[in-house]
Amino acid sequence: MFSYIQSKLSIKLILLLLGILLPGYLLFNGVIYKQAEQLFADQAYDNLQRVIDIKEQQLEDWNKQIFNDLDLIGHVLFVSATRNEIEFSGEFRAQLRTKLEHIIAERPAFTELFLLDAEGQLIVSSDPSQEGRQFADQAFFRHGKLDPYAEQFFLNESENAFSSIFSVPIHTENSGWQGVLVGRIEGNAVGELLQHRESRDSSETYLVNAEHYAITPLKRAAPGEWPQTVASTMVDRCLGYDADQTNEEQFSDKGDDYSGVPVFGYYEWLPDMGVCLASEVDQSEALATLSQVMLTFNILYGAIILLLTAGAFMSARFITDNLNNLIK
Repeated sequence: MFSYIQSKLSIKLILLLLGILLPGYLLFNGVIYKQAEQLFADQAYDNLQRVIDIKEQQLEDWNKQIFNDLDLIGHVLFVSATRNEIEFSGEFRAQLRTKLEHIIAERPAFTELFLLDAEGQLIVSSDPSQEGRQFADQAFFRHGKLDPYAEQFFLNESENAFSSIFSVPIHTENSGWQGVLVGRIEGNAVGELLQHRESRDSSETYLVNAEHYAITPLKRAAPGEWPQTVASTMVDRCLGYDADQTNEEQFSDKGDDYSGVPVFGYYEWLPDMGVCLASEVDQSEALATLSQVMLTFNILYGAIILLLTAGAFMSARFITDNLNNLIK
């Protein structure tokens, strides 16, 4: 009889304890966790936005530096030259070609430097095999005759890379000779600019063009894949492939990245470059602290419930033992 009473009393005490503790547990794992998760997500978005702002400024400064380098190269090599030297002197061209090769060795951003005459013919290049080619119909020549000009990145299959062309006008002081100095840049140079200093975390910043090709190297690219494609709902939205068919200038979002990993991301469309600038971090890393707190809480809460359950059994046994002694 007393065993039955002990069992019923233990069950009622346990149910009472669960009725007190369970709502708090569910509240913490439900509403409070969701609010904390949103706070951590907002913090991740803020950090990613700062990265985007920094990288956008670095890209602008990098573009200006490329133009400044070309202006400097043009001034040092061509401004004081005569028309006869540039157009007819083989020795002078050979000297220029050697100097261009040295410049490329000192400035790895450039993969090729060449000079076009007023009709768009390539007369001196760091790559001699290109000399003599005509570029009169190219935008970098037509625009470069008047002002500094930069092309959007294009797929350069011969180099297995994405390239961009920068050009500046050249006017010699001695003879009034006019031409265009052109420099070719590869996407890898921009990739080095975008890389995070923290090499062991999951953050990644990259550029994607309108054809979904990654202009810069990707951390999770499939081995051997080239060109590397980027497909995710966030990048689609940035490139204007969503339902509205418009490029969103700036936004934050979460979802699976191009490799299927859940990420928080911040994205910006850069119209001058024709690319989406994306910065992402794994959700697992951004929420690691919260996950650790939740794990610790659940372990402690489980331990408390086990201790209180054991206490309930002992209390019920203590009560029934006292009742048994009174009856005896």
